[in-house]
Amino acid sequence: TENYYIQQVTIKQKQIEELGFSEDIKEELNLLDEEFNNLKNELGERIDNEIIIEKMIINYQLKLDLLERILSSINTVNNKSPKKENNENNYTIYY
Repeated sequence: TENYYIQQVTIKQKQIEELGFSEDIKEELNLLDEEFNNLKNELGERIDNEIIIEKMIINYQLKLDLLERILSSINTVNNKSPKKENNENNYTIYY
């Protein structure tokens, strides 16, 4: 499960990075990474490891969901932004 989420998160991060938005999400991802590392440190120290593993998976799901929403927003904005069309009929207006 961890390998799957690591792979998916890496793919989404690279896509966002290629679009030039990686700096914009670093803070949110760092917070999720901190929480994950805290959970990982708790793993093995307590009897309720199953609950900790569940929370770790939820953390990965949140990170993946965040990245997917960001990519979706970027794509929506890019699709709505006016595109310059190469038009053969260029006009110059003189005043």
